[in-house]
Amino acid sequence: MTKKYRDIPFITKYQWVFHLVAIGIVMVVLSLAVQMYSESSLDKMDIKIDPITDNRYLIDEADVKTMINEYVGYDASRATLKRLNLLDLEYLIDSDRRVANADLYVDKKMVLHVDIKQKTPIVRVMTSGASYYIDQHGDYVPVSGHTVRVPVVTGAVDAYVPNYQMDQGHNLNAVLKIAQLIEADDFLKSLVEQINITEENKIVIAPKMGRNKIKIGDITNIEDKLYRLKVFYSKAISKYGIDKFSELDLQYDGKVFSKSDES
Repeated sequence: MTKKYRDIPFITKYQWVFHLVAIGIVMVVLSLAVQMYSESSLDKMDIKIDPITDNRYLIDEADVKTMINEYVGYDASRATLKRLNLLDLEYLIDSDRRVANADLYVDKKMVLHVDIKQKTPIVRVMTSGASYYIDQHGDYVPVSGHTVRVPVVTGAVDAYVPNYQMDQGHNLNAVLKIAQLIEADDFLKSLVEQINITEENKIVIAPKMGRNKIKIGDITNIEDKLYRLKVFYSKAISKYGIDKFSELDLQYDGKVFSKSDES
């Protein structure tokens, strides 16, 4: 009895051999290409950092180059791709407290692109023992590079700890809440210069213009308190002038108590 495979055309019967040879050739070529590519040296680094408020930079190109060069061990602009681990470099730059996100890639011209988005500070804490920013998520941001124009927090501020947002008794939570509300409102951003935390854990605001201080109290009903402040400024301040009142008190529901310099 004739075996079935003898009825298969010759080319079909042996085509798997040709396929294997072709695949082997392709694999060798790809392997050589990858090896040559990995041995290629960078042409240059292109570092782009998105500026934040008022075209300011917390981290600059020199900082980034230093981080990359220290990782490589020499001038990274002369490094081969085999010497670079882009995932490790991204993690390294992302771990910098000034950086929100870093994206690294090498293009076909052998240019290492480093695209960085900075964290956005919304308030600066300045006490006798510390000076740092807090961003919109409540994260710690060190002070470096250009000074960012944000409200300054002074007074009896609890020391920063990484998990402070889990502790409702930590008064940085109140600082973060009011700073977020100020950041989200153009009028309040133009108004607030300083946020002071008293020994009694009360909030007092100092405006950028005028001699008055604004007593907020605690964080309870803070949205309503800030709304009443805006209404008061739009009506009373525009009518009597910015220096008429030496003190505004928003601590009591639905009311704004004022003290004039004449009283």
